[in-house]
Amino acid sequence: MRAGLLLTMKDGQTAIERDRFVGVTGSVITAIEPWSGQKAKTFIDAGEKLVMPGLINGHTHLPMSLFRGLADDLPFEE
Repeated sequence: MRAGLLLTMKDGQTAIERDRFVGVTGSVITAIEPWSGQKAKTFIDAGEKLVMPGLINGHTHLPMSLFRGLADDLPFEE
């Protein structure tokens, strides 16, 4: 995959790297290196896009915001 902008999160630190090659085998990232026209069996050109880690488990927090404050006047057990 070619990533125009790559958002990395290594050791809890974020960084943006420009024009990178991201090699993936199966579901594992195997290489991140400067783009120089690499070839791959399956290729995704995201040269004009931001590539970033998935928002894992982010979906579970959205509904909680809809119900915030709904039962503030009730005891915790109810």
